Amino acid sequence: MRRRSLLATLAAATACSVAGCTGLTGPIAQRSFEICDTDCDWEPKTPDPGGDPIVERSPDDLRVTIYGNMYVGSSSCDRAVLETVEVADSTLRVVVGVGDKVDNPMGGCTADMGTDKYRATFQFREEMPEQVVVEEDAAYDPEPSETATES
Repeated sequence: MRRRSLLATLAAATACSVAGCTGLTGPIAQRSFEICDTDCDWEPKTPDPGGDPIVERSPDDLRVTIYGNMYVGSSSCDRAVLETVEVADSTLRVVVGVGDKVDNPMGGCTADMGTDKYRATFQFREEMPEQVVVEEDAAYDPEPSETATES
């Protein structure tokens, strides 16, 4: 598997929504990770399959939202998963990888190369990190790159 990285630095704000879990310690107050299996209101914000993740920052709400669309392998057996989230030295580092799909009614795996559109949302307690680094550990990466973008 190849890794795709995206480095986003602090810039303009964009509004986004939050849903997620509570009970976290450290600078992150809430986080969520969602897969868009069918129509969802945020689907148009996701990049093309294999494209660099898109980072939206909402400083007024202390929120960072990441939209991605990565190759996961078999559409019947594999799923995008949030592997690692850490904040250190004013950098939010997120790793999205491939895990097992829990609901597989077929029993076996298809031989296709499926993609998952995902949204990861992070709500911060007091201040947002200055940088966001997203790594996608995808099953297939046609154009590995490291891209710096202003959000």
